[in-house]
Amino acid sequence: MTDEWNQLVAEVSELTGAARPAWLAEDAPLLEATPAQAEPFYLVGLIGGKDVGKSALVNALVGRSITASASHGRGTQEAVAYVYASREKSVREFLQRIIPNQFRIVTHDRPDLDRQVLLDLPDIDSIYADHIALTRRILRHLLFPVWIGSVEKYADLAPQELLMKVAAGNAPENFIFCLNKVDQVAAAAVGELQADNARRLKRALSLKEPPRVWAISAVQSEGYELPGLRKMLSRQKSQADVQASLEQAAQRRRKSMLQWLDAQDLPGRASRLHRLLDDAQETVDDRLGSALLEKLLPRLLDDPAYRLAVLDECMARRVAAWPLVGWLHKVFYAIGMLFGRNLQRRTQGLEVETGPSLVDAHLRDLPDGQPLESLLQTTFARLQQTHPAVSELFGQCKLWEAMPAGQAAAALRNALGQAIDRQRKSAGEKLAPRHTLLMFLWRSLLTVGALAWFLFFQPLLLLLCEPHAAGGGGIFYRLAKTFTPTEFINAAVFLIVYLTVLWLLLRWDTQRRLHGYFASWRRPEGDASLNLTACTLQWLGGLVDPIRDELSRYEAAIGRIEALRTSC
Repeated sequence: MTDEWNQLVAEVSELTGAARPAWLAEDAPLLEATPAQAEPFYLVGLIGGKDVGKSALVNALVGRSITASASHGRGTQEAVAYVYASREKSVREFLQRIIPNQFRIVTHDRPDLDRQVLLDLPDIDSIYADHIALTRRILRHLLFPVWIGSVEKYADLAPQELLMKVAAGNAPENFIFCLNKVDQVAAAAVGELQADNARRLKRALSLKEPPRVWAISAVQSEGYELPGLRKMLSRQKSQADVQASLEQAAQRRRKSMLQWLDAQDLPGRASRLHRLLDDAQETVDDRLGSALLEKLLPRLLDDPAYRLAVLDECMARRVAAWPLVGWLHKVFYAIGMLFGRNLQRRTQGLEVETGPSLVDAHLRDLPDGQPLESLLQTTFARLQQTHPAVSELFGQCKLWEAMPAGQAAAALRNALGQAIDRQRKSAGEKLAPRHTLLMFLWRSLLTVGALAWFLFFQPLLLLLCEPHAAGGGGIFYRLAKTFTPTEFINAAVFLIVYLTVLWLLLRWDTQRRLHGYFASWRRPEGDASLNLTACTLQWLGGLVDPIRDELSRYEAAIGRIEALRTSC
């Protein structure tokens, strides 16, 4: 769970550009997720500034001198651990991992405190950086810190700042607050100082009620509230109590992260991105969509050169499977070329060899009188002026600049050109002749069979049916009369007319079916890869993808935050 929260905070910080919480820094004194679960003991540590009496308090709590008190010099330079003798080895290994060679262990023989490790730590406001670093590293494993202030220093800023950082990952219920040196003030002022200290702690920790502040004097071990504090610390916490404190600390950490995440106002940012996306899409549709969808695409779809090219390709594939008709088609195609049908199309700038060439020919003459690249630049320049956030969202793809606009226009050319090529390929595949034995026999019967009939079988049949065909001389006479050049020419003309009619039927059927395909390619429920409108709409939507992608990231982060909030 902690790794998931940390990852979410990192992602939101990257998303919004906000600095990560200071208490999540690598050297932050934030309690780790499982500081004591891996060890058979828990830590109680005295935290305070210089000259607040930490060392004297440690000595008073344990009933003997285990650390030297100093009012001048470097003060406490190392961590002093008060440990049950049988735990010395495991505690030493533990401390060596986190503060190598910066600690000293003092043992005791109280079995009732075998799992408690009492620590005296260096000053948190020391002028020596290594002292502060040592204490901060210990705080990452210190479940039960004892915060010590003195009557003259409890309001100092440095201890409060450290307290707030520690409290971001540990529950205040696990803290103990002490006000030391109360023997130096009048008895009547002790309660007032306690109350003032408690109010400051309540404000710093955002608590509902002021916390308990123990009024003590380390030099008067049996005076004020020190005996009660000693008694409380002399009661070892059960494993269940430690586990409950760990869970409270984890809840506090999650609460701190939620407060930081809520402070980033992701829903508000997402709402502004929604409005930006709507405005951007509306601007793109108004300035680009109308020119492309209402003017360019109808010209493309109804272009006669394109339709004729597709018809010629499909017709060529169909007649190739028809004997004799294929030759006749080549003749007709050559005649058409001779009369300059396609040449006339080319002189108008409508080359149709490939889809991109057809698209490029029409894009060179947009209805608004300016190239697509220029139209793109002016559209997004206007959007950028209206919404300055667009500059950051679009990163390197600044469509108000010439090169990115040219790349985007080329993408539309390629998309539409590829769709047109797919249309031609799809039409050719659907109209391709079926090469089966039955169809081969049928096509041969209608073509080669017609040739044999008109030129040979019909004249022979007429000969056999003549009443004067009997007798040797009569038969040769009739054969000579029947197979004269005139009869052959008449039969050939009739055969050509027959094949022409057959070719016209094939062309009419091809054109009829192509008309249906072209109509289906315009319908939204058809294949999107063959629909020029769908390709254009996808391209138009892709122009504002940087905004949409950013919005998706925000919505995903908001969803994860709510899911984690619910799971807590």
